[in-house]
Amino acid sequence: MIESDVPAVDVPALEISGLSNSFGPVRVLREVDLTLRPGEIHGLLGINGSGKSTLIKILSGLYKADEGTIRVDGTEIGASDSHAQRYDAGLRFMHQDIGLCPSLSVTENLFAGHYRRRLGCWVDYRSMRTSAAEMLGRLGAGHIDPSALVAELGPGERALVGLARALGSAEGSRSKVIVLDEPTTSLTMSETERLFDAVRRAARAGVAVLFVSHDMEEVLSLTDRVTVLRDGRVADSASTAGLEVDGLVRMIVGDDFERADLEAASTPGGVLLDVRSLAGAAVHDLAFRVHEREVVGLTGLVGAGHEDVPYLLVGARPAAAEVVVDGVSSTRPTPRWARSAGISLLAADRLGQSAVPNATVRENATLGNLRRLRRWHGLDFRAEETESAGIVARYEVVCASDLAPLRNLSGGNQQKVLLGRIEESRGSVIVLHAPTQGVDVGSRQHILRAIRDLAEAGAGVLVVSNDYEELEGLCDRVLVMRRGRLAQTLQGPDKTHRRILSAAAS
Repeated sequence: MIESDVPAVDVPALEISGLSNSFGPVRVLREVDLTLRPGEIHGLLGINGSGKSTLIKILSGLYKADEGTIRVDGTEIGASDSHAQRYDAGLRFMHQDIGLCPSLSVTENLFAGHYRRRLGCWVDYRSMRTSAAEMLGRLGAGHIDPSALVAELGPGERALVGLARALGSAEGSRSKVIVLDEPTTSLTMSETERLFDAVRRAARAGVAVLFVSHDMEEVLSLTDRVTVLRDGRVADSASTAGLEVDGLVRMIVGDDFERADLEAASTPGGVLLDVRSLAGAAVHDLAFRVHEREVVGLTGLVGAGHEDVPYLLVGARPAAAEVVVDGVSSTRPTPRWARSAGISLLAADRLGQSAVPNATVRENATLGNLRRLRRWHGLDFRAEETESAGIVARYEVVCASDLAPLRNLSGGNQQKVLLGRIEESRGSVIVLHAPTQGVDVGSRQHILRAIRDLAEAGAGVLVVSNDYEELEGLCDRVLVMRRGRLAQTLQGPDKTHRRILSAAAS
């Protein structure tokens, strides 16, 4: 936290009043109010699905609010105002994907869309490089060569260039509010602190900063105040002075969460999945086991590496490891090996990676299991119809007919079809990435019960998710990753959503 050099003023840098938004019947934001003063660094927190992403997309102009107003430095931003108009009003963004062009120089990236000209047509590179050096210098990043290609910079230096571009001063354009959306995901601790130093410099110059993050320690070290969203509403807002991680966790998760009891009724059996020293681009020396009749959760903060694990295990991404599935081992997993060994994967992007959207419900329900449904030299269509009908009935799939395209179904019903297919594949290990993402509440409970039933039937289930509350109610054990490594294993009375969040953030 910092002391601003800017005198107190009555006009907020950013004022959000009564902002509401819905997607169909689902209310995503409910009368959100948020105010930032010039020079203030303000944290925005909430669990996944709390409404943070929707709020940021409304601010950027990607979504339109149903109700409410947004003012920057006292000037109202219209719902139809373009991103460029918001930029000119002083509202800037730096996203997790910084959006720099690697093949261009630092200077060219800083002045993209605002190149200076001399003699009417020639680009004035000398003047631009001088200004680029000044822009970087104001952030304490004077060590970065304005002529260097962005491709030659490390992640930390790229983040500083992205911040300099967002703050801007090209052709007199100046930032009044900057939204930092998970800017530290790919940064080391030292790179993060250097970025934070630059953010503090910007705040002292009068820029208001909205900092969106899942990392509790970062929020407490950087921000002056914090606002927490829960179920689309402002649940709490407080000064971070004297606030500790446990207090922040209580603000985020609340005290009255209720869930159905999905705990296992039987004791886990033998080891079905034994992962030894799994390594990938964002995963380092990860080892864990999943037993028969067990549901194991794997989680962490954004960028912790847990979301790469499902695809490393099945060889969809390059991996080095010894993976043993029910006695069958591989040091370089491939999709063919994973399938033959008995691993079934349901990806987070279900339509893009686990289904054929334009194919029918029946075709998707049986896809991958057709070898069992062969008759002579062709497909036994009666057997295919019977298997599909069984899945639709057991999983209570709502569809006009199983001959309808899968894409016509709701997200929850699509997921039920794909879970039914996994059940019919009879694999010993089931890997699920964000299995309830984008599904309605009713389907969510059905899916969670189905996952538990798959384990009770003898499978070993690995659930990779960012929903800590869901993992608490569903899993026998929860593995928490931090910076690509296993940080903590929680089970029994320690397996609470608060402890999971604390383990991920500490």
